[in-house]
Amino acid sequence: MTNNRLNHQRRATREADIQRLDKTRNAIAGLVQAVEDGDYSRPLMERLLTLEADAEEIERKLAEAPRDIPDIHPNVPELYRRKVYALAEALERPEDRRRRRQGFVRPYRPDRAISG
Repeated sequence: MTNNRLNHQRRATREADIQRLDKTRNAIAGLVQAVEDGDYSRPLMERLLTLEADAEEIERKLAEAPRDIPDIHPNVPELYRRKVYALAEALERPEDRRRRRQGFVRPYRPDRAISG
């Protein structure tokens, strides 16, 4: 499976876990309110304990999830191939070496789109 596909799958799983955690926390808050209002019962307390365990499990899962990494543009291999080919051509022509080589050594700028 490609890194990009794994990234998308991890993000979707994380979003689903966050939604489940929010839903669980809301249910816990509702049950706590019911207990505070005097609606105490054994099944209610058992459900509260189950929800608290579920919330802890989701939080643990979220904490252990690998950090998100940037997606890799699908054209990177082709771009790299073209750059290496152009550099090799430039190095074969002594008169173009300096000018061409300067075009290949640029500071990394993540805000710029990849272009060939």
